[in-house]
Amino acid sequence: MGASPTPTFCPFVYAPEAIVLHPVRPAQWGISLKQQRKSMFNALLYKKHPRLYRQNIQATPPWHYYGMVGSLFAAVMGICSKRQHIAFVAACLWLFLTGRFCLSRLQHTSDHPSHRAEMLVTSVLIPPLAIFWRIRGAVKFRVFFL
Repeated sequence: MGASPTPTFCPFVYAPEAIVLHPVRPAQWGISLKQQRKSMFNALLYKKHPRLYRQNIQATPPWHYYGMVGSLFAAVMGICSKRQHIAFVAACLWLFLTGRFCLSRLQHTSDHPSHRAEMLVTSVLIPPLAIFWRIRGAVKFRVFFL
C-alpha cells in the first residue's frame, strides 16, 4: 500500500491589514479587442439565468456603449445625407461619450505612452465590437438581449 499524506493544519486568521497583490499578466497590444468576442456568451448566460444575470453580472444593458455606437452611426448617416448639422451634433456626442469612456479607463493605470495610446485606440473600438458580439450572441442563442 502507498503511504497516505499526513494532514497538515493550516489555521485561518483574521487579518484586516492584509494586502493581496495581483500583478497584471503581460499581454499583447490590443488584447481587450480580441476579448470582446467573449461577450457573445453573455446572451447565453442571460437566456439560462436571466434573474441571476441581472442581479450578479450586469444589472442593465451597457447603454453608454449603445449611445456611442448610435451617435457614431448618426454622424455617418448625417454625412452621407449631407445634413452637416446632424452630423456635427452626433459627432460631438460621440466624441464626448467616447472621451468620457477613455478617461474612465485611463484612471489608476500606467502612464506609459504606449499604454495610453493603446487605451485611446481600444476605447474607440471596444463599444462597436462589444455591441456587435452582444447582438451576435442574441441571434445565435435566440434570446432578446440588449
